[in-house]
Amino acid sequence: MRTESHSNEEAHVVSTALRKPNRVTEREYLDFESASALRHELIGGVIYGMVGGIDRHKLICGNLFAGLHARLSAPCQVFSAQMKLRVETSDDVEYYYPDIFVSYDPGDRSRLHRERPNLIVEVLSESTEKDDRHGKFLTCRQIPSLEEYVLIAQDVPQIEIMRRRSSWKPEFVFVEDTLALESVSASIMSRDIYRGIPF
Repeated sequence: MRTESHSNEEAHVVSTALRKPNRVTEREYLDFESASALRHELIGGVIYGMVGGIDRHKLICGNLFAGLHARLSAPCQVFSAQMKLRVETSDDVEYYYPDIFVSYDPGDRSRLHRERPNLIVEVLSESTEKDDRHGKFLTCRQIPSLEEYVLIAQDVPQIEIMRRRSSWKPEFVFVEDTLALESVSASIMSRDIYRGIPF
């Protein structure tokens, strides 16, 4: 989930970014983020604070992270919500905290972020679904290494997977289906991703 501020200090940074002709720079964002106990994304030059998800969100992320971590080996790295993803587009540099993402490239090893993911997964929530489906998706699919972008619903057992090879057209996976992740050569049963969640 995302909000524009959590404290007076953060509100000042965001409001300053909105008023200044020159938006918050990448360096200003990184300095601010390193000094904060909270996580923030940089989108369109504006700093957005991240807030915690509900139990379903955390369970889905935990189940999928555990499943991927058990199936993948070096040089593959799996991250869950704590590692920044840096996306450089023709217009800007943005930073996100995807719910789950995977990087295979041994040259993509900054201590603070990754830039060349193969797979990005977002667990949908009411506050982030629009951006996860549109703004973030349109930005992230510009990453040359990205092969798959996955959206997981919380309120129903439904998963959407978009693949570069299919021109990003969605495919749907339901509760008794297998989620085949071609980008990381791994398959996980949908019911295992939703383990512990009643519908």
